Formats: sequence, C-alpha cells, structure tokens
Amino acid sequence: MYCKDADARLWKAVCRIWGSRVLWSVALAVLCAALFLPSVQAEAVVKVSNEYDHVYSFSNGLARVEKNGKYGMINKKGKEVVPLKYDSIQVFSEGLARVEKNGKYGYMNPSGKVVIPLKYDDGKGFENGLAIVAKGEKYGFIDKKGRVVTKPKYKEILEFVNGFTLVRGFNNKFGYVNSSGREIAEPQYDEPIDFEAGYALVKKNGKYGFINGNGQEVIELKYDDAYYFYQTLAAVKEDGKWGFIDAKDTMVIQPQYDDARSFFEDRAMVKKNGKWGFIDQEGRIAVALEYDKVYRFEDGLAIVQRDGKEGFVDKNGTEVVPLKYDEVHVFEEGMAWVELDGRSGFVNLAGEEVVPPQYDYVDYFQDGLAEVGKNKKYGIINKAGEEVVPLQYDYMGQFQDGLTEVGKNKNTA
Repeated sequence: MYCKDADARLWKAVCRIWGSRVLWSVALAVLCAALFLPSVQAEAVVKVSNEYDHVYSFSNGLARVEKNGKYGMINKKGKEVVPLKYDSIQVFSEGLARVEKNGKYGYMNPSGKVVIPLKYDDGKGFENGLAIVAKGEKYGFIDKKGRVVTKPKYKEILEFVNGFTLVRGFNNKFGYVNSSGREIAEPQYDEPIDFEAGYALVKKNGKYGFINGNGQEVIELKYDDAYYFYQTLAAVKEDGKWGFIDAKDTMVIQPQYDDARSFFEDRAMVKKNGKWGFIDQEGRIAVALEYDKVYRFEDGLAIVQRDGKEGFVDKNGTEVVPLKYDEVHVFEEGMAWVELDGRSGFVNLAGEEVVPPQYDYVDYFQDGLAEVGKNKKYGIINKAGEEVVPLQYDYMGQFQDGLTEVGKNKNTA
C-alpha cells in the first residue's frame, strides 16, 4: 500500500531461495497448544507425503499443496481434500480462498466447494466483506455472495486502509471508495495517499490539502508539502519551512524547521541545522536535536541513530537502550531485534540484552516465540532466550493457525 510517511521504518524482508522442487523430508510442524505457553514441553509433527513439491502453512484448517505447477489442499490429517487441479490458490481471507484455473478466478469455501464461479479475469482476497475483481482491464467489487457491489470501472483498486481504499482511474488520477463500496471522491488527485484519523492528505496541481470521509476538501490545497493527521496536528511545509496545523487549518506551531513529520504518541520528529530530535504538542523540545536519524515513537520508545550506531530513547530523551548497535528494530511483544557485528539478538523494554547477538538470523516474536537461525539451521526461542525447538531445520515458515512449515533437505541427516 502506498503511504506518504517517510518516517515509517522499513521492515527487513528475508527471502530464502531454494532450488526448484526441493524434496522435503518433512513437513508441517505444529507447535501445539503447549508451545504457546510459558513452559514448552513438546513438538508435534503432522506427517505429509513427500510427493508434493511444496507444502504451505495451514489456514482455516487447510494447507495448500503444489505438484508440477498445480495446486490443491490437504487437511490436518494430511488427506488431500481439494484435488491438484488449480493454477493457483490463495490463502483464506474472511472465510473464502481465491482460486485460479485457465486464467479465470473464483472463490472457494473451507469445505473445498467453489461458491463464486471462476469467471473473473483477476481477483483479490476478501476484506471488509468485499473482494476486488476484474472484467477485462476494469476493476470493481463483489460481496461474499458474488453480487456486484461496485461495477468494474477502475484501472486499479488498492487495499482498504482505515475504512477507505484508493482507486485509480484511466486518467491515472486517484480517488477514494469507502468500506461499503461507495465512491466518495472520483479519481482526480495526483498521489495515492491513505486515510488517517478521519482525513486523507491529497495533492492536486502541486499543492497539498485534506479531505474528510465524505470527500469534502476541508483544508484548502495550498501547502507545498504535508503529512498525515496522526493526532491533532499535522506537519505542513510553507515557504520552505515546516510547521504544524490543526484540523481547522490554524498554524499552531509556526514554520521554522528544515524538515518534520506529524505527531505520533504526542511527539513529532523535527530537523534543524542537519540534526533531528522531537517536540511535544506545545512546540517544546522533548528530545534534543542531536541525532543523525530518528524514527517515530512506538510503545513510548523511538529508534535514534548517531555516528552510525543505533539505540532507543524515551519521550523525555533518556537513552533507554544505548547507541551501540549497528541496527535495531521496532519492539514486538516487548522485545526488539538488535544487530551487532553481523549477529542478531534481542533487548527488552527495560533496555536489557535478554538474548545476546549470536544468531545469523532472527525474526520478530509472535505469541512469545521467535524463529532464529545459525549456520543455516533454524529453530525457535522463547523470551528467556531458551531454544524450545532445536536449530535443526533447513527451512522454517511463519505460524498460521498454530502451524508452521518446516523442511530438511534430502541429504540432511
């Protein structure tokens, strides 16, 4: 999804590329209910035939399987309940999975029954009770009964964010549709920018302003640049400097900064004389402007960088996690992934190094667990740093429905 938010930290995407048709000696490992409790006792395995070229994670009780380019589904007993006849099957979203065959798309329920015929030229997953479908090159919406809600007429429809979706017309301009499928603003704006806090930042003829949920332009398109209303104030650029306005277009904090971002958790990033810091909503300096880079506050802490090292500060500017790491990542479930000298570990919200940097690869915590890797072997740790699943797998996916796919190469003992 497009968003005009340069302060959003880019999350690291890790891709492991395997040769085609890797033979799995595996497959679908499930860390049962006990695995999501503080004390982990066992690892259960659902055996799946190795005749498949790939086995995917479970969703709505079914897992996609692929062989020779054709897709079907198996249940948690390993039984094939949807035959290998589709060119693609998407994961379930809101109880339906998109399926494709011979270039046509439709939708299947968790019983494996096609409930919306394969008659569309494209289709996306359901969201807010609606799915994007195409007839020819024109896109619109259908509901879960297959009824047309918005007649296909757009060149592109993006995903819903905060109750609205961006649509692109064949004039290459952008408009907005609400969660009921009603167009509130026809395609007319130059940039695709999502709704936040009840307003959308829009651009036309080189100037920025704001519209509300009814499509009305409530703040005139007159600013040289601007950022969202995350809270009560939005950052705007006027005559080369950045200040902050409220929803009535009153300039609450006068333009004075070389760069700025809108408020998030009552703090706004601002830059002056080449250095970044934070101000509060009264315009007072909350975190000194002394950093080379800063990122917005999340859960009361912000990532900051100085002289190539990163750490975290609180809202008063106290360095809670010292700036000694090569890279730090946002907190998830009270744990932040940190990197030092090519190794990764975790710190907690108190700044304590709970898991010293020792792994070649780590992922974010989910339900108290995180995938880790060392020497191309993968396992799982808990928040105490204990390896509850030994580092023995050549591949490990992400958990869905309490299951994750794991794999060992054919020649792995």
